[in-house]
Amino acid sequence: MTLSDMCLTGRHLPTDPRKAAYYCRLAAKKGHRLALNKMGHFYLLGLWTPKNLEMAFKCFQKAADLDDLDSLICLADFYERGLVGPIDTAKAKELREKAVKVKELAEAPKIDFFNPPNLF
Repeated sequence: MTLSDMCLTGRHLPTDPRKAAYYCRLAAKKGHRLALNKMGHFYLLGLWTPKNLEMAFKCFQKAADLDDLDSLICLADFYERGLVGPIDTAKAKELREKAVKVKELAEAPKIDFFNPPNLF
């Protein structure tokens, strides 16, 4: 749980959504994937920040570059609906296909190097 999450939920700290957005913004500026995604949603919906589709797009783009699944899907929606530029269904399709690959990788079986399967 991040400091931003604690301020947002009131777990271990008093609930303070503006402080949550502040800490989230700090982490996003440092390139934290989940913070970038969360800031994208904050800007998209105008939660504790002014609503700003261009900033939401930039945050989702940076998080998508780090293979954030939710950000890839959000970007695809931006392109599909033409929220910050012309509609680009080809780009939306490309992003959705990348999201499928990211999801498949995330769900692939993991190898426990400390307890490898008996291969011999």
